[in-house]
Amino acid sequence: MTAEIMGFYVVNGVINLINSQLARQATEKLEDKRQEFQKWQQLNNQEFQREQFEKQKQLQKELAEDNRQTQLKVALEQRNTARQVVQDQKLFQNWPLRIVPDQILNANHDENLISLRIIPAPPVIDFDQFGGNNKSFPNIETGLAQGLREFFNQHYSFQSTERPIELIDGGWDSKRYHGGAAIIGLFALLKSEPMLILESQIDGDYLHLNVGYWGEGQQKYFYQSIISNLPYREVVYESVKIRARQWREKREQLAKQLNKSLEEIDRQYGSDNAFNLKILQDEEALKSAGIDSSDLATQPYKVTAKDFEYLCQFLVKCQSLVGGWIADIHYLIHHNVPPILPKLIPDLMRGIDDPKLLKTIVSGYRQVYEALENERPAWMPELALDLADSLTALPDKNWAREQLDYSVKSWLRLRGINPPNNLEQAIKAMKSVVTVADEVYFNKLHHCLAELESRQLATQVKGLLSEQLSAESFYQRSIKLLNSGQLQEALSNLNAALERYPNHSQLNQLRPQLPSNAQFFDFQTVTVDSRGKEVKREKKQARYFTENLGNDVTLEMVAIPAGQFKMGSPDGQGNDNERPQHLVTVPAFFMGKYPITQAQWKAVASLPKIECDLDLNPSKFSGNNRPVERVSWYAAVEFCMRLSKATGRDYRLPSEAQWEYACRAGTTTPFYFGETITPDLANYDGNSIYAQGPKGVYRQETTPVGKFPPNAFGLYDMHGNVWEWCADTWHDNYKDAPRDGSVWIKNGDDNRSPLRGGSWYNDPHLCRSAYRVNYDWHFLFNNGFRVVCSAGRTL
Repeated sequence: MTAEIMGFYVVNGVINLINSQLARQATEKLEDKRQEFQKWQQLNNQEFQREQFEKQKQLQKELAEDNRQTQLKVALEQRNTARQVVQDQKLFQNWPLRIVPDQILNANHDENLISLRIIPAPPVIDFDQFGGNNKSFPNIETGLAQGLREFFNQHYSFQSTERPIELIDGGWDSKRYHGGAAIIGLFALLKSEPMLILESQIDGDYLHLNVGYWGEGQQKYFYQSIISNLPYREVVYESVKIRARQWREKREQLAKQLNKSLEEIDRQYGSDNAFNLKILQDEEALKSAGIDSSDLATQPYKVTAKDFEYLCQFLVKCQSLVGGWIADIHYLIHHNVPPILPKLIPDLMRGIDDPKLLKTIVSGYRQVYEALENERPAWMPELALDLADSLTALPDKNWAREQLDYSVKSWLRLRGINPPNNLEQAIKAMKSVVTVADEVYFNKLHHCLAELESRQLATQVKGLLSEQLSAESFYQRSIKLLNSGQLQEALSNLNAALERYPNHSQLNQLRPQLPSNAQFFDFQTVTVDSRGKEVKREKKQARYFTENLGNDVTLEMVAIPAGQFKMGSPDGQGNDNERPQHLVTVPAFFMGKYPITQAQWKAVASLPKIECDLDLNPSKFSGNNRPVERVSWYAAVEFCMRLSKATGRDYRLPSEAQWEYACRAGTTTPFYFGETITPDLANYDGNSIYAQGPKGVYRQETTPVGKFPPNAFGLYDMHGNVWEWCADTWHDNYKDAPRDGSVWIKNGDDNRSPLRGGSWYNDPHLCRSAYRVNYDWHFLFNNGFRVVCSAGRTL
């Protein structure tokens, strides 16, 4: 073998040795890594297991704590429940009614008018003390319930829509607790329901009538004794004495008819009556001798079932009086329903000799009337007079005189007159403000005074009414002439009337004090039938004056005569916010002949600012003779203030009553044109119709003022073109609305006001005389306005 070959093998061997060593080293390193990884994995698994164990341990600890807390809560709840159960058991063991609260709370009732529920709590009478065959004595509870049911069904029926009463008789369990404790228990569970409890209690020989009452949602209850220490035994004995006196007359008749002695008649027919008559005669003999028999040991009367029936009727009258009184006050305060009990008082008081009860009821009415006088002053004169009129039938006339005096004085206060203390002087003071609208009140006042035998005052009242009715005929004729546009004839009629009745307030209000530049203008009115066809065209005349605004811009103000009208819509017509329809008396005033134009707006808006800035050109549709629009209520008020300061006259927005009165101009139809409206008569959306009226053009913009026919007062554009702001705050209906045409602010929405008349954009039914809508005071869109100013009075 050569040296080269040997060298090759040596080198190759060395290389293989090196490779094997390297492979061994790599394998060792790989094993080391594998073992290291296994150790790391084992450590991680141990750490993970340790972490999981800690979490499980913590979770088990928390679960154990939750279980402990839950068990504690359950134990506390069980404890409280057990206590509540004991308390409820105690409550219902002593619950004064035989029915549970849910039966009362879940009973059907009108959601809008929850009936007053009355629960009579009858007295428990010990019949044994009266001796005799008391098994035949009537059940007082049954008799009392029957009498009350008859009374309330007749006068406060459960089906009534004004003052319903639900009588829950037979429900009182007299064996359980009573008095104030019973009222507290009832109030705690039934405070959401209007309730009246009439509780009669017997204490020895005395009877007490207590009253517990609360209205819906009240936080406190009323509990008071109305009748106390009434000797009910005397009521029973009064019945005995009545029967004894009747027997005295009857036996004398029998003795004559049968030709027998009185003693024989007593033995044969007298029975208990004869026995009781003997006791009565002994009492009368002692009384004639001036001897008080109340302290003497006299023989007691024999009482029968009839005498307890008499007691039962006595209790029925007492509880009817008190129940009706509380019911009247409840429905007057909560639902504005006038009382009806006053006219029933004389009959109910017959046979009840208890001045304290009568005083409680009469003074109770009076206190409520006085409390409500500031809130509902228009109600008080008639309510008090009704009470006085009913009390004239009582023997003591002072009850009636006191209420009549209060009625007359509240009548004067309502008309802004401080009443004199003396009734005669107060009646004289009525002369300056009486109107024909007071005819019903004055007739009732006359009747009441006549019943009180105050003949001189009755004659005085009758004279006031007769004079007023005569003056009223002049007044109504003047109104008719003014509404028909016959101004000269109206003024002649007024002058004749004022010569005869110079102090008559309504006649004086008819003729406004016109500025020196006042003049007449002529115009024609149009009347259409139900299909919109013209059926009448009349020439009329109105009076106006012109306000110079500068730069050849003027404002024409038309005289609107005083008068009366029915505001709103009757039931079955119009919208809910147009009701209740009510009579309004409107004094004379001036109103803008047209809605304020853009030229007039710019002239006044250029005047110095008073409270807020005015945009000189707010309108979308430009034109000096077009009505200004996109005007907020604030901006309209600012316009009036600037105009007033510049002219020295009191300009403002009209009240809603003034606006509707001026719009109607003596009409009662939906529009001053008649039963319908057409696009030839006003600017509105002619694509829509009203009733049987025709369709027509929809102009989609405002039109110059005065383009369409006016109403009978000479006012233009009262229907359509632009909505017109009013001064009032918004009210959802006319309940408690003023009857004098004034601006209505009280209890209204302080951020919204009504608008009237409709606009170019609206359907025709929105343009009706009675239609009303409201917007926020910042709202613009298609809103404009016209102005009014007051009218002074002259002869």
